Amino acid sequence: TDGGGNLAFATPSSADMVLLQTLTPSGAATADFTAFDNATYTTYFITIAALVSASATKSMFWRHSTDGGSNFAASNAYFEHKSDNADTGSTVIENFSENQIKFSYVGGAAGTANPGAHSAQMWIHNAGNAASGTYVDFRSGVYRSGSTMGHMEGWGQVIAAEDTDACRILFSAGNITSGTLKLYGLK
Repeated sequence: TDGGGNLAFATPSSADMVLLQTLTPSGAATADFTAFDNATYTTYFITIAALVSASATKSMFWRHSTDGGSNFAASNAYFEHKSDNADTGSTVIENFSENQIKFSYVGGAAGTANPGAHSAQMWIHNAGNAASGTYVDFRSGVYRSGSTMGHMEGWGQVIAAEDTDACRILFSAGNITSGTLKLYGLK
């Protein structure tokens, strides 16, 4: 309260969420975020807008790095996701132990023949704590083909005792044609 019994809220500081990096890949195999600052930020937020694959029927993946982006792990990830098909109303819950975190799945035709634009929001938690690993949660959507839309939400974890100081977004095959990706740091 404000001391007089009235409910009062603190005004959030714009310094609490800071844009660290913007990527606009075109014809690139990957989009790599290397502006992590684990001494300053405890959580990161990624937005992905209209990311298009050059190939049809491609899913979107996340990988982490422990050396500032020189190398990206293709192992030691576990994830669970729930996907919804907007056309059929079906829901699928899956658990996987894979080499990367899949956060947007395309079961229909996407890519250059059909726009196939992926959009997503991803939270990265505990990136600087190697003892307990990095946790990721996400929501994504994709235009598949015709009037078909797809939605996926879920979480993932790097199961190795490693920190995360860079990350990579990529498609299961083919280059990124276009899109905008942003990395924010949160205190």
